[in-house]
Amino acid sequence: MHLRLRWDHVQRALGRRPRRTSTRNGARGPALTDTLVDTLVGALVVSLVVSLLGATGCGGATTAGASTTPAARPDERAEAEVDPALATREGEVERTQFAEDLNVVLLAMTRLPTGIYYRDVEEGTGVPAMPGREVYMTYIAYLADGTEVDRTAPGARPLLFKVGEGQVIRGWDLGVRGMKRGGTRQIVVPSRYAYGSRAVGKVPANSVMVFLVRLDRVQ
Repeated sequence: MHLRLRWDHVQRALGRRPRRTSTRNGARGPALTDTLVDTLVGALVVSLVVSLLGATGCGGATTAGASTTPAARPDERAEAEVDPALATREGEVERTQFAEDLNVVLLAMTRLPTGIYYRDVEEGTGVPAMPGREVYMTYIAYLADGTEVDRTAPGARPLLFKVGEGQVIRGWDLGVRGMKRGGTRQIVVPSRYAYGSRAVGKVPANSVMVFLVRLDRVQ
């Protein structure tokens, strides 16, 4: 709505009598010209409107101290069977120094979400080892420093177990999957998927293990 107020109206609203001066012909008239009065009134109205807008927060203005909505957080992925140590930049395996004779090259290996690494030295043929299948394995077990701690005895029958049934360490249950008969694989196992915090035979507690395994048969 367009407002047009006279200065004498503003004076009366403020409880004051409007000042008048004599003109040339003796008549009493307003001390300010209509144009100047309109300008002052317009400025006053604009000032009042701006003040009201600032007080009420209209026009999309944000008042001081008002809370803001935080930015949306990135989606968090569920990491089933992930080694907590691998939640950091480097995990247990990555921090481990391996003996040169073991020929462990992590960059050339496949890493599972659990932090287990494997590399196929020789590809096999036939039916792959999968959960529920029985497999016969010949193996050599090493500590990270190259110390041999166990192996299939010469002339002995291969180790028989059913994949995924918990009959062997978790690192084997996960690490041999996909192997085929005649295949040879190197598997690097974090301690929690090997023997954990307990010492077993020649294996100290909290040891990263390196296995060289050959799949002799799948059924």
